[in-house]
Amino acid sequence: MVQFKGTIKARKAKAKMIKGYIFDMDGTLIDSMEMICRMDREIFRRLGLVPTEEALEDMRYIPLGESSGYIKSHFDIPQTEDEVMRILMDTMIEGYRTVEMKAGAIDYLEFCKSRGIRMCIATATEPEIATDVARDKGFLSYMENVTACSEVGSGKTKPDVFIEAARRMGLEPCECVVFEDGIPGATSAGEAGFKVVGVFDPTAGDADTEKMKSITDRYIVSFEDVKDQLI
Repeated sequence: MVQFKGTIKARKAKAKMIKGYIFDMDGTLIDSMEMICRMDREIFRRLGLVPTEEALEDMRYIPLGESSGYIKSHFDIPQTEDEVMRILMDTMIEGYRTVEMKAGAIDYLEFCKSRGIRMCIATATEPEIATDVARDKGFLSYMENVTACSEVGSGKTKPDVFIEAARRMGLEPCECVVFEDGIPGATSAGEAGFKVVGVFDPTAGDADTEKMKSITDRYIVSFEDVKDQLI
Protein backbone atom coordinates (compact mmCIF):
# COMPACT_ATOMS: atom_id res chain seq x y z
CA MET A 1 0.00 0.00 0.00
CA VAL A 2 1.20 3.51 -0.81
CA GLN A 3 2.17 5.48 2.27
CA PHE A 4 2.13 9.25 2.84
CA LYS A 5 3.43 11.54 5.55
CA GLY A 6 1.48 13.74 7.94
CA THR A 7 -0.96 16.32 6.68
CA ILE A 8 0.72 19.39 8.20
CA LYS A 9 3.92 18.82 6.27
CA ALA A 10 1.93 17.87 3.20
CA ARG A 11 -0.16 21.03 3.29
CA LYS A 12 2.92 23.23 3.60
CA ALA A 13 4.35 21.59 0.48
CA LYS A 14 1.48 22.77 -1.70
CA ALA A 15 3.34 25.92 -2.67
CA LYS A 16 5.64 23.90 -4.95
CA MET A 17 5.22 24.43 -8.69
CA ILE A 18 2.28 22.52 -10.16
CA LYS A 19 3.26 20.22 -13.01
CA GLY A 20 0.45 17.68 -13.25
CA TYR A 21 -3.32 17.40 -13.08
CA ILE A 22 -5.01 14.22 -11.87
CA PHE A 23 -8.65 13.89 -12.91
CA ASP A 24 -11.29 11.70 -11.41
CA MET A 25 -13.45 10.40 -14.23
CA ASP A 26 -17.05 9.78 -13.09
CA GLY A 27 -18.86 12.98 -12.19
CA THR A 28 -15.75 15.03 -12.95
CA LEU A 29 -14.82 14.61 -16.62
CA ILE A 30 -17.96 12.76 -17.65
CA ASP A 31 -21.54 13.37 -16.59
CA SER A 32 -22.05 9.83 -15.35
CA MET A 33 -23.15 9.91 -11.71
CA GLU A 34 -26.87 9.84 -12.48
CA MET A 35 -26.22 6.91 -14.81
CA ILE A 36 -24.22 5.09 -12.12
CA CYS A 37 -27.03 5.52 -9.59
CA ARG A 38 -29.48 4.22 -12.19
CA MET A 39 -27.22 1.30 -13.11
CA ASP A 40 -26.73 0.40 -9.44
CA ARG A 41 -30.49 -0.11 -9.21
CA GLU A 42 -30.42 -2.08 -12.46
CA ILE A 43 -27.66 -4.34 -11.10
CA PHE A 44 -29.78 -5.18 -8.07
CA ARG A 45 -32.79 -5.80 -10.34
CA ARG A 46 -30.79 -8.23 -12.49
CA LEU A 47 -29.79 -10.07 -9.32
CA GLY A 48 -33.41 -10.29 -8.19
CA LEU A 49 -32.83 -7.93 -5.26
CA VAL A 50 -34.53 -4.84 -3.86
CA PRO A 51 -31.74 -2.58 -2.54
CA THR A 52 -31.96 -0.46 0.57
CA GLU A 53 -31.14 3.23 0.30
CA GLU A 54 -28.13 2.55 2.52
CA ALA A 55 -26.85 -0.04 0.04
CA LEU A 56 -27.32 2.34 -2.88
CA GLU A 57 -25.41 5.07 -1.02
CA ASP A 58 -22.61 2.63 -0.19
CA MET A 59 -22.39 1.53 -3.85
CA ARG A 60 -21.98 5.15 -4.92
CA TYR A 61 -18.46 5.29 -3.46
CA ILE A 62 -17.32 1.65 -3.50
CA PRO A 63 -14.83 0.87 -6.30
CA LEU A 64 -16.45 -1.34 -8.92
CA GLY A 65 -13.94 -4.09 -8.18
CA GLU A 66 -15.20 -4.27 -4.58
CA SER A 67 -18.91 -4.06 -5.38
CA SER A 68 -19.42 -7.77 -6.05
CA GLY A 69 -17.93 -8.62 -2.65
CA TYR A 70 -20.12 -6.00 -1.00
CA ILE A 71 -23.27 -7.42 -2.59
CA LYS A 72 -22.34 -11.01 -1.71
CA SER A 73 -21.65 -10.07 1.92
CA HIS A 74 -24.86 -8.07 2.38
CA PHE A 75 -27.40 -10.08 0.40
CA ASP A 76 -28.30 -13.78 0.20
CA ILE A 77 -27.91 -14.58 -3.51
CA PRO A 78 -27.05 -17.80 -5.37
CA GLN A 79 -24.58 -16.22 -7.79
CA THR A 80 -20.85 -16.50 -7.17
CA GLU A 81 -18.78 -13.36 -6.71
CA ASP A 82 -17.36 -13.81 -10.23
CA GLU A 83 -20.89 -14.07 -11.67
CA VAL A 84 -21.93 -10.93 -9.82
CA MET A 85 -18.86 -9.12 -11.17
CA ARG A 86 -19.75 -10.11 -14.73
CA ILE A 87 -23.25 -8.70 -14.27
CA LEU A 88 -21.75 -5.53 -12.78
CA MET A 89 -19.31 -5.09 -15.66
CA ASP A 90 -21.89 -5.74 -18.39
CA THR A 91 -24.40 -3.36 -16.80
CA MET A 92 -21.87 -0.55 -16.38
CA ILE A 93 -20.52 -0.93 -19.93
CA GLU A 94 -24.08 -0.54 -21.24
CA GLY A 95 -24.60 2.53 -19.07
CA TYR A 96 -21.41 4.30 -20.12
CA ARG A 97 -22.59 4.32 -23.74
CA THR A 98 -25.28 6.82 -22.71
CA VAL A 99 -23.13 9.45 -20.95
CA GLU A 100 -21.62 12.68 -22.22
CA MET A 101 -18.59 14.77 -21.29
CA LYS A 102 -18.96 17.48 -18.68
CA ALA A 103 -19.37 20.93 -20.26
CA GLY A 104 -16.05 22.45 -21.30
CA ALA A 105 -14.01 19.41 -20.24
CA ILE A 106 -12.39 18.59 -23.58
CA ASP A 107 -11.60 22.24 -24.27
CA TYR A 108 -9.98 22.50 -20.85
CA LEU A 109 -7.87 19.39 -21.43
CA GLU A 110 -6.73 20.85 -24.74
CA PHE A 111 -5.82 24.13 -23.04
CA CYS A 112 -3.85 22.33 -20.30
CA LYS A 113 -2.01 20.28 -22.90
CA SER A 114 -1.06 23.45 -24.76
CA ARG A 115 0.44 24.82 -21.53
CA GLY A 116 2.53 21.74 -20.89
CA ILE A 117 0.49 20.37 -18.00
CA ARG A 118 0.83 16.61 -17.60
CA MET A 119 -2.44 14.78 -17.03
CA CYS A 120 -3.78 11.42 -15.92
CA ILE A 121 -6.89 9.74 -14.53
CA ALA A 122 -7.46 8.33 -11.04
CA THR A 123 -10.71 6.40 -10.90
CA ALA A 124 -12.75 3.93 -8.88
CA THR A 125 -13.89 2.35 -12.16
CA GLU A 126 -12.09 -0.77 -13.32
CA PRO A 127 -9.08 0.17 -15.49
CA GLU A 128 -10.22 -1.64 -18.63
CA ILE A 129 -13.64 0.02 -18.53
CA ALA A 130 -12.18 3.46 -17.70
CA THR A 131 -9.68 3.17 -20.56
CA ASP A 132 -12.42 2.20 -23.01
CA VAL A 133 -14.64 5.06 -21.85
CA ALA A 134 -11.79 7.57 -22.10
CA ARG A 135 -11.00 6.36 -25.61
CA ASP A 136 -14.66 6.41 -26.68
CA LYS A 137 -15.29 9.91 -25.29
CA GLY A 138 -12.09 11.31 -26.80
CA PHE A 139 -9.94 12.18 -23.79
CA LEU A 140 -7.61 9.19 -23.48
CA SER A 141 -5.00 10.83 -25.72
CA TYR A 142 -4.55 13.64 -23.19
CA MET A 143 -3.70 11.23 -20.36
CA GLU A 144 -0.34 9.71 -19.45
CA ASN A 145 -1.96 6.95 -17.43
CA VAL A 146 -5.26 5.59 -16.14
CA THR A 147 -4.85 4.49 -12.53
CA ALA A 148 -7.64 2.58 -10.80
CA CYS A 149 -8.42 1.96 -7.14
CA SER A 150 -8.38 -1.78 -7.79
CA GLU A 151 -4.73 -1.52 -8.81
CA VAL A 152 -3.68 -0.04 -5.46
CA GLY A 153 -5.98 -2.09 -3.27
CA SER A 154 -8.02 0.68 -1.70
CA GLY A 155 -10.86 3.07 -2.43
CA LYS A 156 -10.71 6.83 -2.39
CA THR A 157 -11.13 7.12 1.36
CA LYS A 158 -7.37 6.60 1.17
CA PRO A 159 -5.14 8.65 -1.20
CA ASP A 160 -3.28 5.65 -2.65
CA VAL A 161 -4.80 5.90 -6.13
CA PHE A 162 -3.82 9.59 -6.41
CA ILE A 163 -0.33 8.97 -5.10
CA GLU A 164 0.17 6.12 -7.56
CA ALA A 165 -1.15 8.21 -10.46
CA ALA A 166 1.32 10.96 -9.55
CA ARG A 167 4.14 8.45 -9.16
CA ARG A 168 3.51 7.13 -12.65
CA MET A 169 4.07 10.66 -13.92
CA GLY A 170 7.22 10.97 -11.83
CA LEU A 171 5.64 13.68 -9.67
CA GLU A 172 5.09 14.29 -5.96
CA PRO A 173 1.64 15.10 -4.52
CA CYS A 174 2.67 18.71 -3.93
CA GLU A 175 3.31 19.06 -7.68
CA CYS A 176 -0.20 17.94 -8.65
CA VAL A 177 -3.79 19.15 -8.64
CA VAL A 178 -6.56 16.62 -8.13
CA PHE A 179 -9.96 17.33 -9.71
CA GLU A 180 -12.72 15.47 -7.80
CA ASP A 181 -16.49 15.54 -7.42
CA GLY A 182 -16.60 13.15 -4.44
CA ILE A 183 -16.05 14.02 -0.79
CA PRO A 184 -14.01 10.87 0.07
CA GLY A 185 -11.53 11.46 -2.77
CA ALA A 186 -11.29 15.19 -2.19
CA THR A 187 -10.68 14.67 1.52
CA SER A 188 -7.98 12.01 1.19
CA ALA A 189 -6.21 13.83 -1.65
CA GLY A 190 -6.07 17.04 0.35
CA GLU A 191 -4.74 15.26 3.42
CA ALA A 192 -1.99 13.70 1.29
CA GLY A 193 -0.72 17.09 0.11
CA PHE A 194 -2.43 17.47 -3.24
CA LYS A 195 -4.07 20.73 -4.21
CA VAL A 196 -7.73 19.84 -4.75
CA VAL A 197 -10.34 21.33 -7.06
CA GLY A 198 -13.91 20.32 -6.31
CA VAL A 199 -16.14 19.83 -9.33
CA PHE A 200 -19.90 20.27 -9.05
CA ASP A 201 -22.08 17.29 -9.86
CA PRO A 202 -25.87 17.67 -10.01
CA THR A 203 -26.50 14.41 -8.13
CA ALA A 204 -24.83 15.81 -5.00
CA GLY A 205 -27.14 17.26 -2.38
CA ASP A 206 -26.81 20.80 -1.06
CA ALA A 207 -25.06 19.63 2.11
CA ASP A 208 -22.46 17.65 0.16
CA THR A 209 -21.89 20.57 -2.20
CA GLU A 210 -21.27 22.93 0.70
CA LYS A 211 -18.91 20.42 2.31
CA MET A 212 -16.96 20.07 -0.94
CA LYS A 213 -16.55 23.83 -1.07
CA SER A 214 -15.20 23.84 2.48
CA ILE A 215 -12.61 21.05 2.02
CA THR A 216 -11.20 21.94 -1.41
CA ASP A 217 -8.74 24.61 -2.46
CA ARG A 218 -11.08 25.73 -5.22
CA TYR A 219 -14.59 24.76 -6.32
CA ILE A 220 -15.92 24.98 -9.87
CA VAL A 221 -19.41 24.49 -11.23
CA SER A 222 -18.09 23.76 -14.71
CA PHE A 223 -14.78 23.56 -16.56
CA GLU A 224 -16.00 26.65 -18.35
CA ASP A 225 -15.32 28.44 -15.03
CA VAL A 226 -11.59 27.88 -15.56
CA LYS A 227 -11.49 28.37 -19.31
CA ASP A 228 -7.99 29.53 -20.26
CA GLN A 229 -6.85 29.34 -16.62
CA LEU A 230 -4.32 27.13 -14.92
CA ILE A 231 -5.04 26.22 -11.31
